[in-house]
Amino acid sequence: MPNLPRIARFAVKTLANLPSVAVGSSTRKEERKVVNDLAAVQRQLIRSERGEVDTKSEAGQVACAKFLDLLASVADELQCEAASRSYREQFTTNYRILFPDSARRYRTDVLEASVERLESFWVNGNNFRLSNDALRSGKNLQQAWQELGSQLQKWSSTKASSDLASFKVILCRFDAAWACFESEYIFELIKIEEKARSVIVEAVDWEKRLRRVERMFGKASIQSSELRRCLAKQVAHLNSVANKRRKGRDDLSAEVVNQAYTALADEVSDCKGAAHAIARIVVDSFEALCQYFAQAQSYIERIDPYLGNNAGLVEKLVDWEESWEIGNRYLQDHVLLNALCSIVVRVREEKQAEPAFAAMLQECDAEFFVVFPRILWLIFLQNPQDHAAFFSSIIPDVFECSDGIPSPKEELNSFIDKFRSLQKDIAHAATSSGALRVGDTPEDFAFRSVLMDRAIHGSSTEVAWLRADSATHEALQVFMRELEQWSMRLQRHCPEDWNQSCAVVLRCLGYDWREEGQSKKFRV
Repeated sequence: MPNLPRIARFAVKTLANLPSVAVGSSTRKEERKVVNDLAAVQRQLIRSERGEVDTKSEAGQVACAKFLDLLASVADELQCEAASRSYREQFTTNYRILFPDSARRYRTDVLEASVERLESFWVNGNNFRLSNDALRSGKNLQQAWQELGSQLQKWSSTKASSDLASFKVILCRFDAAWACFESEYIFELIKIEEKARSVIVEAVDWEKRLRRVERMFGKASIQSSELRRCLAKQVAHLNSVANKRRKGRDDLSAEVVNQAYTALADEVSDCKGAAHAIARIVVDSFEALCQYFAQAQSYIERIDPYLGNNAGLVEKLVDWEESWEIGNRYLQDHVLLNALCSIVVRVREEKQAEPAFAAMLQECDAEFFVVFPRILWLIFLQNPQDHAAFFSSIIPDVFECSDGIPSPKEELNSFIDKFRSLQKDIAHAATSSGALRVGDTPEDFAFRSVLMDRAIHGSSTEVAWLRADSATHEALQVFMRELEQWSMRLQRHCPEDWNQSCAVVLRCLGYDWREEGQSKKFRV
């Protein structure tokens, strides 16, 4: 089934008026000459195998536009009465730009629509049908077009002058048929576009109501929550038809954003810091979408009826869908949320303990994304139970769940055992060599000064006391290679989940991955 016609798409994008054609008078001899010229240009039209005028290819459009422009000029030169175009005054702004006055303005896309005889169009997943009147006037225009073409072919194929008066009558009939179809067809397109835009118009209306209620009762009120539910439902529908860059989900319920507002009202603490950060992600994205709707009400006619073609709208929907998924994933699952909180606390500790890692966090460059999965795995290995829910959400195939609580499978348990064994060996070697620092337990020293240091800096920081214990040193090399393999698995099992989880941790640490590159200027 075809999409909305070319003229509708062009009407949204065009910025300049088309030049009008001046009307002049001429002698009878000059009149015959202009018809001769028109017949010559008609022979240059590109035709399909079925003999129809080509309006699809670039060359075909250029040739057809040239002929139609000359046809309008000839009709004016011959002083053929033009059918009234007063109906254009009722066109929407987009179409008034294309048809700014009462000049004939024969357009290739209008002719193309009558040639194709399309009965319906698909817009935003909905099928819109043209009325019988529009189809009938399109058929009449084609008959007038064929009559005009036939007369011009006769004109150019005979040496004797054809009847100029008869040709003028045919031109008048053609112009009347054209105006009738143009009127029926454009008004039909305007109705279709209004219906296609109704999805966003309703969202704009719900946002307006929500804003008014929030001012009266506050954002945390029951009244605001109910209206937010209505807006979220409309946004979910809008997302399903317009968000082609991502999943286009239609289940973006209001529970997530309402819960986010509730979370922000709670007092901040270490255990709730991650919940606050996630709630802020959700609320900021939802309010950015609301702001878009508030501004969009002034630009409704500029919104492409193919809603997925509006870059500003799609950008906001993509961000909202991802933010909603983050909120739905963490705010609805307290086990996962607690695991995330624990991860954030531990990463923050490593940031404070290791300046090099803090610098990587600040830069967030390629080196950081090599080091970061190693650090996360070491944090997990040190205390698997506290962090299992977070890791199982990224790489679930190495975990099994019982009563909603994830636990490592045999392969991962084997890696955990290797870590614990190596940590003990390093702790023993550090104690034996006298490398242990005052105030450190042997296990903590092994974890932070050797394993974490090696994960961040690589082999460049190896120390003599560790190399002296050849067995422990070799075990460390083997473990770091295996750690690298697990790091790659963490990133590659589901890159989307990994990227999202990284972004969430960074946001909880105070780094907003969306601050850069987002335009402040309103875009439709």
